[in-house]
Amino acid sequence: MFLLLACTATPPDEVVPVEELVPSEYIYEESEPPVPTLSAEDVGLAVEEALAVALAIDVQPLLDGYDAVLESEEEGCPDYYESEGNTYWYDYCTTEDGAYFSGYGFGYVYEDYLVDGYSYNGQQVYAIAELYNPDGSTWEGGGSLGKLEALYVEEDNVPHTIGQMVMNGAFAYDGPEASGTWLETDLVPDLTVLTYNVPENEVYPTYLGNVLIVQGGITGLGGTADTVVLDVSASDAALGNACAEELSGTVSVRDNDGLWYDVTFHGVEAFSGDPVDAEDCDGCGDIWFRGEFVGEACLPDATGLLGWEGAVPW
Repeated sequence: MFLLLACTATPPDEVVPVEELVPSEYIYEESEPPVPTLSAEDVGLAVEEALAVALAIDVQPLLDGYDAVLESEEEGCPDYYESEGNTYWYDYCTTEDGAYFSGYGFGYVYEDYLVDGYSYNGQQVYAIAELYNPDGSTWEGGGSLGKLEALYVEEDNVPHTIGQMVMNGAFAYDGPEASGTWLETDLVPDLTVLTYNVPENEVYPTYLGNVLIVQGGITGLGGTADTVVLDVSASDAALGNACAEELSGTVSVRDNDGLWYDVTFHGVEAFSGDPVDAEDCDGCGDIWFRGEFVGEACLPDATGLLGWEGAVPW
């Protein structure tokens, strides 16, 4: 064995050359730049579908599912802690009934909570957790959830309500509260939806209507465009919008080949009161593909998004 090793070992003074690795260029010239395959109509339909989904998404089943698991907690499972006035749970444990907690989470429930003239009602949850209910259902999530209504209760201003629906991150739930909802589809939303409602009032009788602001993205739409990212607003003319029929903001649409189309709308940003040229107020946004103008995405009257009854659309 000694002779074998002696014959095959590399002498200590012999240096084995190493081939130098040269990294490829990060930015390179494309031999054949991609061309747009979606028509202007396809892009418009994708934007329209995404807006409809954004208004239909409701985080309440996720909030209810989270609460359902917490109802199965017991002494010491999970453990709770306090930090800077906030109480949160953090644990990896199983209760005697079979509820399993993994991760951490904390939340707030608001019931007629008064701040700066507003009365808040709703719930917020922040969690990075995997939870199992004794009934066999699973709740998984990482991020923040929220559903709030804030009613202005002071008498020194026009009466109004502010609404907020938030789902930032990724969540899944298969419990009974999810039955028949978007949670049983392929939709993956990451959205913040803000609303503003002014009912008929005696303070400013001509100032009334709704405002909708949508920010975030939705994946899993299907069809020729799977993902849409939104940063848009719509508002009624009675709230000072000189172009109520057209959205304000931008939308990005990704086709099934991974190519992006950016749509710029010419409407008035909510609450800005900006003027707009009449010829630009036609309900159509400019479509750009890799910096080149390729057409217009024309949508139905944007005020159709504002037709909910009551303080909030959900």
